[in-house]
Amino acid sequence: KRFSVYLILFFAMMALSFGIAGIQHQIVSTRNSPARILLEVISWLLFHLGNIALLLMLFEMTNVYPRNASTCKQITWYIGIVIGLAVFVLTIVMETLLYAGVLGILLYIATIAVNIMAAAKDGKNIIHYTSKIVGVALLIFGLLVWVTLHPKCGWPEYENCFNECPLPFEFNHNALFHLLFAIGLVVYGWSENISPSVKIVMENMQVKDEFEA
Repeated sequence: KRFSVYLILFFAMMALSFGIAGIQHQIVSTRNSPARILLEVISWLLFHLGNIALLLMLFEMTNVYPRNASTCKQITWYIGIVIGLAVFVLTIVMETLLYAGVLGILLYIATIAVNIMAAAKDGKNIIHYTSKIVGVALLIFGLLVWVTLHPKCGWPEYENCFNECPLPFEFNHNALFHLLFAIGLVVYGWSENISPSVKIVMENMQVKDEFEA
């Protein structure tokens, strides 16, 4: 039940995050506008909360609980939660997506790794594991596209009329990022719907990693 709640929260937070970001891009045109900054930070925080839900999903899939028999797994759980809270605070104080973005990429890589290990253990339903991996990989690719192109296509380049930006003004790095991320979420969501990780991973894979005592 907890996994299903976390999964719903993941997609709900992501939808709200990108919905608010889209509104901000449409109604605010001034870079230093308080409204832009407020909406941007809110969208970043929702994005981060979605990733925290994903972190809790990963804990469920790998049997990491605060009351686990393994002391190392207990410590892992608490460290993950502390890092998540720290990134939440840093996002507010520093007014940047950097820390939430880095944590998000690490969580997406971990999600891919868990599914690769599950596929190797299961030996069946490979297409389901593959679709999850592809969906999450698109999330990573979307974030990397934004990070790579932002210096050439972001706010600083307004003064230079985006001469260095390889994308057209009508479809800039933000648009490409949102498109890739949206496709990734759809693919991942479809995969979880037809083959829930809570069943496949927990039934076919008992993770016994180096954290287990």
